[in-house]
Amino acid sequence: MAVDSIVVLCGFAALGLFPGLADPDTALILLGMTLPPVGRSIFLVGLLAVITSTVNSFLHCGASSLAYDVFGHFRPAAPERRLLALSRLFVVLLGLVSLILAMWFQMIVPALLFTLTVWTSGILIPTLLVLTGKKLRPDTALYSLLAGTLSSLVWKIVQPLSVDALFVGLGASSLTVVASETVRAHRQRKDEANAC
Repeated sequence: MAVDSIVVLCGFAALGLFPGLADPDTALILLGMTLPPVGRSIFLVGLLAVITSTVNSFLHCGASSLAYDVFGHFRPAAPERRLLALSRLFVVLLGLVSLILAMWFQMIVPALLFTLTVWTSGILIPTLLVLTGKKLRPDTALYSLLAGTLSSLVWKIVQPLSVDALFVGLGASSLTVVASETVRAHRQRKDEANAC
């Protein structure tokens, strides 16, 4: 609550000091530049610390998830050293992807919309199914997440039609759940028939 209040107050202060500001993304930096030299230094170091901490958390969280949850799912017997090495490699790869996205987008809001579209496309269908009581195999949930994420990512980049990438990703995620569960049910019936 206190952090939110400080952010809102900074926004109001920037609005009062720079009423005709063309780019709102620079408001916080311009606000920091109005401080005296010592305050400006503390402000910029604090801003850099917040950015570095956030980037560090996101990179390590994503890299650990890719190494342990995705790769570890396909290779459960993988040694800890290999998973740790993969996690470090994924930190570098995710950093490069982040850098490419930062160069591609000139504004924060389109970057957020892009990221949220890709993320929502993958995570929404498996999450809703689990929350409504549908039992999903871990494989089905993972494949659905990957199908939704990758299809919306490719669609967003290529944009062959005017259909939003979110709907493409949600469709791919849903179809993957249906296909995976159908294949599982078919295999289960086949195994039961062979057992008789």
